Amino acid sequence: MSNKLLLDPEDIIVPAEINIGNLRKLEEYFDVFNRGIYEHVPPVLVVSKKSNTRQELINQIIITQYNREMAFKRDPSKNASPRDIFYNLPYLSSTISFGAEEAISRVNKDFLELEKKVGNARFYLLDGNHRAIAATLNHEPIFALEIEDNPDLRKIRKMAEECNYPELYRKEKTIDDLKKAFEYHCLRRMDKIFSVKRRVGELVVTGGLPETMIRRYLWELGVAV
Repeated sequence: MSNKLLLDPEDIIVPAEINIGNLRKLEEYFDVFNRGIYEHVPPVLVVSKKSNTRQELINQIIITQYNREMAFKRDPSKNASPRDIFYNLPYLSSTISFGAEEAISRVNKDFLELEKKVGNARFYLLDGNHRAIAATLNHEPIFALEIEDNPDLRKIRKMAEECNYPELYRKEKTIDDLKKAFEYHCLRRMDKIFSVKRRVGELVVTGGLPETMIRRYLWELGVAV
C-alpha cells in the first residue's frame, strides 16, 4: 500500500448520498483542517474506479444460460426451456426479472450510465467521508491511501484492529467485492452520484452545513456571506 496520494475533490466519487451523518465528527475534522494542524489526520481510503463488475455480471449470465441450454438439450423432460428462465440483477429489486439477452442489455446500459455519472473522477471513496469533506471545505488537498490489492485491504483491517487507523466499517473481504458493493449502491441511486467537490457544493447551496463551515468555504472563493 505504497500508493499515497494527494487528491483534488473532483478525483473522488462518494457513496450515493448527500447526508453527512455524524456532524460532531465533521466539526472535529473541520476544526483541525481550519487551524492547519492536520498532519496526523488519517488519510482517506480510496480504490480505483476501474473494475470488472460489469463483465463479471455478463459472464455469469452467459455461463448460466449456456449450462441451462445444455441441460435442456440433454433431457428436456427434466429441465426448463432456456426461454422460460429469467434473471434478477443484484443491484435491482429482486422482483424485476429479465431474459438473458435483455439482462445483458440492461447491465450494459446501467453501467454505461454509471460511467458517465462518474466522469473523470479516478477513485471511489471507501472510508474517510468526514475527513474528505473537512479538507474540501478548507480548500486543502485530500490525503489518501489507495487500496490496490487484497493484501492492502488486510493491512488496513489489521491497522484498524490495532487502533492505528479508524474503525473500518466495510465488511467485504476482497477489493473486487468492495468495488462491486460500491457500484451496486450507486446503481440503486443513480441520481445521487457525486464527486466530493460536488457533494460539498450541494451541502453549501442547500444549507446542509453549519454556517461557519459555509462561510469558510465561500470566503476563499471570494464570495461574501
